[in-house]
Amino acid sequence: MPHYFNFDAEINRHCREHYSGRYIENKRLLYCKLCYPILQGSFIPGFTNFWYWIRDRYAARTYTGFTRIAFEQLNNSINSGDTALTNQLIFSITFNRLVISVGKTTYVVNFIKLIDSDVFTLVK
Repeated sequence: MPHYFNFDAEINRHCREHYSGRYIENKRLLYCKLCYPILQGSFIPGFTNFWYWIRDRYAARTYTGFTRIAFEQLNNSINSGDTALTNQLIFSITFNRLVISVGKTTYVVNFIKLIDSDVFTLVK
């Protein structure tokens, strides 16, 4: 499955490291569900609507625990003028296909959060 700036060979190598027991803790990758498991029971306001939005419009397939962490901190990051967290959020998502460039995806997420910080809470 496609990821922005990650290649299948790298993803496969990383998975083999996990399953062979050779995984090194300090090499956590944003798109890996084993590195960033999704914690059940944790509720982040607006995340479900964000997920449905990015899934339906940009062919997103799965996310990791990092995606949820990044989404929770996104307002503070955007308000401080830092877009690095938005990029990391996008990098942590597995897509069925890459519909638009990562730059455009980052811009759209930042723009929507900037003009209405509650948009993902309000819109379904």
